[in-house]
Amino acid sequence: LERDMTEVTEHLLKEECGPSLRIPQAEVATCDRVNLDVSTMLAWVSELTHGGASHQFKDAVIEEQACSERKDPLWPKLLSATKGKRLFACRAAVDSFCDILEKVGGPNEKKRGREFLEEVTVVASSPSSRALALTNSSKIKPRSKVVFGVGDTIKAITLTANEAFVRAAFHQGMKFDVHVHPSRALTEMKQLQ
Repeated sequence: LERDMTEVTEHLLKEECGPSLRIPQAEVATCDRVNLDVSTMLAWVSELTHGGASHQFKDAVIEEQACSERKDPLWPKLLSATKGKRLFACRAAVDSFCDILEKVGGPNEKKRGREFLEEVTVVASSPSSRALALTNSSKIKPRSKVVFGVGDTIKAITLTANEAFVRAAFHQGMKFDVHVHPSRALTEMKQLQ
């Protein structure tokens, strides 16, 4: 896996880095551990990924996510990426997820969240030193450094929708083993309004 990702990284470094930079995707099948970031946990329990994508939303960003979900459902991909894998999340990610879920999640999303967390091994928020060495910016936030750095520490592929962090880290010369998926917001409360 490391050799393959190095080849992809070297290829990308030869290309002009810009908005169209393709993110090297780690091959999830080659690793038995998946590190979950907050965006993945939200997508996992979102009403959008559980049949709620047919609703028409007033919010343009959420409507775009619903349209994406109608065309290319994320749920089967999340299941495929995690099938037979051990799921990990650091304490900081779980705490953030629970806080967001409590504030904006609907009843079904909250129920799915509780059930989902029973499947996840929560580990200490102890990131790798190379993740901590990243310079903070508008795209590289302290919590993201911790979440991706924990994946690095436990030698897991981080499943994420946080493409901005991955790109910004790459531009600072840091490559993490990641598998990026589309973002999905918690939407149940918007659907009930």
